[in-house]
Amino acid sequence: MKTRTMAHYLIIMLMVMLLIFRFIVLSTTVLGINFPVTIENETIEIAIIFITLICIILFTKTKLIGGILYLLTSFIYYGIEFIKLLPAINSGVISMNTAIQAVVLMIELVIPIFAFFILIYDKKQEINPTDKKTDFFYKGDQYDRKYDDRADKNNYRTM
Repeated sequence: MKTRTMAHYLIIMLMVMLLIFRFIVLSTTVLGINFPVTIENETIEIAIIFITLICIILFTKTKLIGGILYLLTSFIYYGIEFIKLLPAINSGVISMNTAIQAVVLMIELVIPIFAFFILIYDKKQEINPTDKKTDFFYKGDQYDRKYDDRADKNNYRTM
């Protein structure tokens, strides 16, 4: 039984939108179009896009390796870029392009964290499913005992 929450579907949509955005950034960089978000290395970015595509497919199948791989590749690549931007951010004087780059990199780092935790939650629900609508009936031994005690005391006369 695959249990997927609404957060699972929303994070998949965010992951796909982020993948499309990174593809647009890659194509603008390769074509030489001026865009606020830049890429340092195109070949690594292409590899990251393909790894992200594989991770999205694994994530939709609720495979834990997809979430771990997505988290690791994002932190290895985008985390290093964000750390390189920290001295420029801390200096106080920052350009608009650097600010946009920092915000995009923070989004690139936050979405994999949320995706990983949502995947862990979905895996927990898959292993130990709980449903408040039916658990009182199927797992309610105490309720059954109380009901049986009440049922035994009803001594009505029949004529």
